[in-house]
Amino acid sequence: MTGAGSYTWGATGVWTTARPVKIETVAVVSPAGARKAARIVPVEEFESIADTTSTGLFAEVCFVDGGFPLLTVYLLPKPGSGSAEIQSYKPLAPFVNLSDTVNLMPGYTRALRWALAFELAPEFGRPVSQELASLAADAKTSITGLNQAVLGKPNTVEPVNPAVPPVAAA
Repeated sequence: MTGAGSYTWGATGVWTTARPVKIETVAVVSPAGARKAARIVPVEEFESIADTTSTGLFAEVCFVDGGFPLLTVYLLPKPGSGSAEIQSYKPLAPFVNLSDTVNLMPGYTRALRWALAFELAPEFGRPVSQELASLAADAKTSITGLNQAVLGKPNTVEPVNPAVPPVAAA
């Protein structure tokens, strides 16, 4: 932490790791090793803070703007030293070559295969059969269950499937 009020995150940002798709927690660790979590707040609450110049050992609040290709993490008060400790979800690394070796958790190969078939069928003039839709949904449900077992919560990272219309709330 340098005392800045914000830090960009992504391939060309101040923090040069892969841009996360979701941030769960943000904490500041002091140079002495003390750690304090910052409360992640929505933009309206962050914008309502009158003093944006305050500094301190720890940040009390954090706002993440969700920008792309760089997202920005805003902290108040602005920590002048220490480091950030962030729990986040990041996308899988992209495949560069057809010959790339990729190791996936159990169930992911099956899910990718059926999701790809579901996605590409119309482009090849093939109907998306009920069986194909069911296989793709079952494979996704299986890895969602695996993610729940590992992460302790449902996977909310991936986008909604545009082929399935949303259900209206009652």
